[in-house]
Amino acid sequence: MHYPLRGRRASRRAGVTLIELMISAGVMSIILGAVLVLQLQGLRMYQDVSARDWATFKAATAVGRMEEEIEGCYRVMVGYPSDITLANPLTQQNTVLNVAIPVQPLTAGDTVRYYLSDKTGQFGKSGSCLWRAVKPPSAKSYTATLLADNMTKLSFTYTMGAVPRNWSVQQVGLEAEASVRQGGTTRLCSHSSNIVLRNARLGPVTAEAKPAG
Repeated sequence: MHYPLRGRRASRRAGVTLIELMISAGVMSIILGAVLVLQLQGLRMYQDVSARDWATFKAATAVGRMEEEIEGCYRVMVGYPSDITLANPLTQQNTVLNVAIPVQPLTAGDTVRYYLSDKTGQFGKSGSCLWRAVKPPSAKSYTATLLADNMTKLSFTYTMGAVPRNWSVQQVGLEAEASVRQGGTTRLCSHSSNIVLRNARLGPVTAEAKPAG
């Protein structure tokens, strides 16, 4: 005689009430909100990392280009804390290897200058653009090429050689800093290098300008 009663109770519990639907919807909203917050945080973290990596890449690329050229230069002609002027070795074409190689004995070739300026590239102006200017031996003026923008720092330090080359730069310290704003975040990332000039011992003993500062 109890079976019909159990059947009636089971049928009453089979339905879903409005309150239960509202509770389920509220729980689902909380879960979806938490997932959305996590996604937004992940996107911000990605943008921050991306900005930092891009700033690092720009600074490292600029320093790498300067480092290679300074290391193999004929001599540093003029060195200041904020810019550098050097003479590259004169080169000639090797017909066997089909590459340019330094003339022997080493002779001064193109004059190269690295500095920060504005978008015009005019030497002596302040700005955040990194420029590389070149003047061939027969030229009277420099031709500048933009290497990077958003650079906040470019600095050089110099180590002089011992007698008799005490006026000859033997080593150059270099630091560059780039700034990138992305995803509402500004990142400053610096890249530095300590460069030993491999041709310093072959350069002239005199006729070099003492680094300023």
